[in-house]
Amino acid sequence: MYKYYEVVAKCGTILYGSYHQSEAEFELLSERDGYKEDGYKGVKLRWTATEEAPSAKVYGKTFKPKMTSVLAKHQQS
Repeated sequence: MYKYYEVVAKCGTILYGSYHQSEAEFELLSERDGYKEDGYKGVKLRWTATEEAPSAKVYGKTFKPKMTSVLAKHQQS
């Protein structure tokens, strides 16, 4: 499984998502005030596990996404 990073509000609304942790962190830091102005509260970064691999068209063929430890252990054996 792959790690997919999301910027989410306390209400559960997903405001941004990416397989790149650094992109999601940048989005959170640069847009936090704007989210607050739009009425979103408790905006934070989280990751979720997904079986869907990132698209090579979007992320490039050389991008190596982070995997959850469960899948990483499985692929090592």
